[in-house]
Amino acid sequence: LEIVDLTSGSGAFSVSNGVGSEVATQLGLTESASGDTISGRRLVSGLKTTLLHSLGGGSGLGTLGSITLTNRSGASASVDLASAETLDEVIDAINRAGLGLRAQYNSSRNGLQLVDTTGANASNLIAADGDPTGTATKLGLAASVDGNVLQGSGLNRQVVNRNTLLAEYGTGSGVSLGTFQILDSAGQSATVNLKFLEATTIGDVIDAINGLSLGVEAQINDAGDGIVLVDTAGGSGRLTVSDIGSGRTAADLRIAGAATDVEVDNQTQQVINGSTAYRVTLAEDETLDDLVQKINALGAKVSAGVLSQGSGSLAYRLSLSSGISGKAGELLIDGSELGFSFQELAPAQDALVQLGTGPAATLFSSATNRWDNIVDGLNVTLAGTSTDPVTMSISLTGNGAADALQTFVDNYNKLRDKLGTYTQFNPDAGTKGTLFGSQETLRLDTELSRLITGRYFGVGNVQSLAELGVSLDDTGKLSFDKNKFQARYAADPEGVVEYFTDETNGFAAKADAVLERLVGRDGSALVNRAQVLSRQVEDFTDRIATWDGRLERQRERLLNDFYRIELIVSRIRNNMTAVSQIQALPPFYSSGN
Repeated sequence: LEIVDLTSGSGAFSVSNGVGSEVATQLGLTESASGDTISGRRLVSGLKTTLLHSLGGGSGLGTLGSITLTNRSGASASVDLASAETLDEVIDAINRAGLGLRAQYNSSRNGLQLVDTTGANASNLIAADGDPTGTATKLGLAASVDGNVLQGSGLNRQVVNRNTLLAEYGTGSGVSLGTFQILDSAGQSATVNLKFLEATTIGDVIDAINGLSLGVEAQINDAGDGIVLVDTAGGSGRLTVSDIGSGRTAADLRIAGAATDVEVDNQTQQVINGSTAYRVTLAEDETLDDLVQKINALGAKVSAGVLSQGSGSLAYRLSLSSGISGKAGELLIDGSELGFSFQELAPAQDALVQLGTGPAATLFSSATNRWDNIVDGLNVTLAGTSTDPVTMSISLTGNGAADALQTFVDNYNKLRDKLGTYTQFNPDAGTKGTLFGSQETLRLDTELSRLITGRYFGVGNVQSLAELGVSLDDTGKLSFDKNKFQARYAADPEGVVEYFTDETNGFAAKADAVLERLVGRDGSALVNRAQVLSRQVEDFTDRIATWDGRLERQRERLLNDFYRIELIVSRIRNNMTAVSQIQALPPFYSSGN
């Protein structure tokens, strides 16, 4: 990209990242302006090379300078790599140094190696930093070896970034959209539901995790091959990620489990590294067969085997095959710690087909050698390769119509099953289906059966579905003979097409008319029935409301009667209490008597 300042001002021209964003940096647009222009860095490497800024897990190798090389004869030269943007440009610059050194990708294809072709052995083969930027170290080549091959270390080419699709993540099977729980070291937990969030990329997952109120930070790991979670809560517990229920979203993201302690900037932090790389550890007493078993047990869509040549120092070889077709099945293998080197026998690549010639030509790629609907209704399967133009003869086949007929048969049989369930009657139990005795279901059954078994005239040589392999058994279900259909189509394709597509008498027109009468939006049998039932429901609802009102008034009247009776009973009780307290008075005597 290039940004040009079109104003006439004299102030500084700059581009910076937005809040929480590194887009400008990733595009190389944060460099100083040259006059009124800022030119971004290269964004596309090419078909068979790698951009330097995609190495180091995606953080890049930084600014390169020069590298000093010494061949086995003792001759040295300095190679300037400051302008290199891809690994191929680094390789070409070294190969042009005139030292008899050949730079190439190492056997693991995750870094570089130097091969001395001089035939001399007076000196070690040496690659050293040629300036303070540490260029040889950054390229993994800083070493001195007593041999003709200097094997470079891995450069961690980024294979996962924020835009990586969840559907293509990991070994190609993708990430299931479910729910997982994160528990930080302080004991706080929260869940992430990728289905609810409608997540589509790894960036969506990272943003969802970082948006939680937890002491956890998510980002792309340093190797650029997965997500890493770093606990920032500083608690005494253990950072843990687990799937909810039977889901496996966290497992697919490779972050399920408990954190391990890792030194980060001289501090011990709890980290869950969701690297998509698979690692196999082999003990000293284990054999090549043990290694094969361990690889096959990884579940990594890679199959391992042993090739036997019968004799010699290399009688047995390890063979690895990808279980994913196309470019997505490329294997990146580093067996240097075991002393293994690998040779690629068949490169992982997508099939390519160019449609047309000249500026308007279109290039199509496929991982399966097949293109569906490359042109409307046209599927192409690649059976061989050619650099010369190929003329294809295209003829109509009945496969699409056969598939549509099979779908029609399957759906009709499902309808029959539903009708059987809802209209059933069990005389022993005295139970019946919801639609038992329904006139609408009887009409639906009758008219669809008549549609399927009917004969249609005036549409060519084909007059019924039976002639095309569709038959009705004694249970009312359909079956489809695809071979019979294809034979009839091969004999009379125009007649088959006319049978289905005639605007007046064709099967499609008849079926549309029947379905419109039965289930159409306006005035169909089921719509009318639904409207009748709806009005009945409304009438019953009104009647229920009326009776509820009556019952409420009756309830109030009875409550009032009860209250009055209770009041009378209370008064009688009070009177009885007063009467019970009346006592006879003693006689009175006068003193004169």
